Amino acid sequence: MPQAAFAQERTTLGGYGELHYTNLTGPNTPGVVNLARFVAYLAHTFDERLTFRSELEVENAKVEGGQPGGEVSLEQAYLDYRLADWLTLRTGLVLPPVGIINETHEPPTFNGV
Repeated sequence: MPQAAFAQERTTLGGYGELHYTNLTGPNTPGVVNLARFVAYLAHTFDERLTFRSELEVENAKVEGGQPGGEVSLEQAYLDYRLADWLTLRTGLVLPPVGIINETHEPPTFNGV
């Protein structure tokens, strides 16, 4: 198998988003488009022991007629190194598994995404 084809099979791109449009009626009330959430996911498996995972998130990006604001953040970026079948070392920027939100915050497991 060519090296480029092998690398493509080990790399994953994904994402999801949530967009709101509000069209108010009345004078001087422009419509508002809000990119409430857009998340891009990138992962790569280097070999059977080492993997990389990352998540970049854009929240509340107003497009037209809204208040300026919003944010872009690197939510997660970490390496997993499998030391044994029962033990993996994780290092990097990691969401701590505290409460239901951090453990299940992606669609369709979190109501509201």
